[in-house]
Amino acid sequence: LVALSGGADSRLLLELTVRAVLARRSTGERVTVEAAHLNHGIRGDEADRDEAFCRAVCDRLGVRLTVGQVDIPTLAAASGQSEETEARAARYAFLTRTMADRSLPVLLTAHNADDGLETLLHHLLRGSGTRGMGGIPPTRSLEDGRVLVRPFLGWTRRDILAACREYGLDFVTDSTNLTDSCTRNRLRHGVTPILESIAGKDVPQRAAARLAAAAREDDEALTALAAERYQAIENPCGGIPCTLLQREPAAIAKRILLLSYADHVAVTPDRTLSAYHLDALLSLGREAREGAVSDQLPT
Repeated sequence: LVALSGGADSRLLLELTVRAVLARRSTGERVTVEAAHLNHGIRGDEADRDEAFCRAVCDRLGVRLTVGQVDIPTLAAASGQSEETEARAARYAFLTRTMADRSLPVLLTAHNADDGLETLLHHLLRGSGTRGMGGIPPTRSLEDGRVLVRPFLGWTRRDILAACREYGLDFVTDSTNLTDSCTRNRLRHGVTPILESIAGKDVPQRAAARLAAAAREDDEALTALAAERYQAIENPCGGIPCTLLQREPAAIAKRILLLSYADHVAVTPDRTLSAYHLDALLSLGREAREGAVSDQLPT
């Protein structure tokens, strides 16, 4: 399933996916490609234009298209979340639902190296740790054994636009991407050009991709070590011995706390542990005396 917005990146992704599928079919393999487009109800006639464009492209390519519609402004007003955050949640819910309905095991999205740089900078401004500096992962497991794959993370926007010109592909442009209406756009229009003026065109994007890959490797190794320590805990009450938190390095101890939290709480974007919570819990555990019990956890 290809997530199709109609923009240059997703238009190119659909084109290359269709070409790859046709090549595999020629060898006798049975491979299916479909597309999905969500109309967020934010940009009025322009959103309807994008939907019509996606329908026309899929008709030309002979690709089945699933279209959904949602009223993001109303949802955002009700939840108190930004439209950007609400749109992302609605988009992934729609895509995973479409995968299940159509029995499609792989989702392809067109996130690129520029998106990766913007995500890394956004996380940096929030004071992110190693996990956040891992940026956008190239793959991610979804429910029921399905998987999300982002094949364009090594491509910059310039690479994608050049490929669209090479293949003669038309696409639509989301006018909100040209404004500074959200943090990501302000980073794209204000910070990235400055970084490129210092390091060179596309250099910050590729450097950010290397940093994110290294951060993901470190995080995966540390998380695996923490999981070993956590699984070895023998505690019928399901708690974490303070002595474990006291002897382990902070990087391991904090990940043990995260693993325990995930075991006991339904983790959602608004119900997770921040760096502040982890520091407070670790301090509490390391300051505890042997045999002491505390029910005064930080809020």
